[in-house]
Amino acid sequence: DGVKKITSNHKDNYKEIISINTYGDLKTAKAAQSSLDKAIEKSTVAIKQHSMDIGGDEKNKLIDDAYLIIGKAKFYKQEYIPAINTFNYIIRKSNNTETQSEAAIWATLCQQQLNNKESLKQNILKLEEDYYLNKEQEAVLFEIKAELAIKEKNFEAAKDYLIKAVRQGRQKNKKTRCYYILGQLSLITNDQQNALRYFDQVVKKNPKYDMVFSAKLKRASSYLPELNDFEK
Repeated sequence: DGVKKITSNHKDNYKEIISINTYGDLKTAKAAQSSLDKAIEKSTVAIKQHSMDIGGDEKNKLIDDAYLIIGKAKFYKQEYIPAINTFNYIIRKSNNTETQSEAAIWATLCQQQLNNKESLKQNILKLEEDYYLNKEQEAVLFEIKAELAIKEKNFEAAKDYLIKAVRQGRQKNKKTRCYYILGQLSLITNDQQNALRYFDQVVKKNPKYDMVFSAKLKRASSYLPELNDFEK
């Protein structure tokens, strides 16, 4: 419920390169606070009542999930340092490699939101060298690397990462946003032909009205008389 509230209230500024994710601002985080607090509360109760920690080894596999929910709820509340502490605890305590990778990804997302560039780069390196990532986790890592490349104005590298994120990811909304950003970056790098192709993909995926409208405007602005049909 909390994440849905944040996502539905997210506003994009199409005059700038949009973000891949829809985390909203502090105002939207506050609007979702009661739902996120409830998630933390219920997960904490679950840990207290059902933890089976025997000799430092947790036997109840669902406890990892409860800690992940707590960490993610703190992230969406924009309490990034407490969220990092929770994710680091999961990395230390969990015996499940996929759970450890998930926690490491979310800890990296926290560093991204905090604009801690050096810590972010260190986390990216660790994810590449020390963790086994499934396809969905790899997609998120490519998204993180794409947004870092955009901040550093390395637009060609960002496009490569976004294409990889689209191939690996499964979430339709994220793929659509990646296509929109690919279109924006193609216009910036004077690649009108690919810009047209990417904005076509956005329109085909039929996202919310304002994105479709903006994609159609951008598609028109990518017109090249020597390559495109004027009547169309």
